[in-house]
Amino acid sequence: MIRFALLGCGRIGKMHAANLSTHPDACLARVYDIHEPSAREVGDRLGVEVAASPEEIFESAEVDAVLVATATETHADSIERAVAAGKPVLCEKPIDLSLARVEECARRIAGRESPSSSASTGASIPAIVARAIPCGRGRSGSFTR
Repeated sequence: MIRFALLGCGRIGKMHAANLSTHPDACLARVYDIHEPSAREVGDRLGVEVAASPEEIFESAEVDAVLVATATETHADSIERAVAAGKPVLCEKPIDLSLARVEECARRIAGRESPSSSASTGASIPAIVARAIPCGRGRSGSFTR
């Protein structure tokens, strides 16, 4: 079972939270949102712990992977921080509005052990979890840049 943390509990984050909470090979372990009432709403509805900060998620041994569904301008930083913490990361699209920032993010995470991926809002959580499972078991998954 892959234990995901969700950064961002807005419209798209709520969709991802609901999908993760019903997947047989994944569970939603923690949620965080800069707007604490949004995180609390998702946490209470799904019985999930609300993190006090993104750092709490990145540092947690109870989190295997991170799904980023925050505001676009925070995506690249969140990807870099998750990968630096050794956590596979899925980021809602786009990674950034600046191609230069996307390329900088790619350079910063290049060669790291944690896979990363970006997906559209129509992304299939089952497909995402299927990719993450081999990574969570210490094997290379099919995440690509």
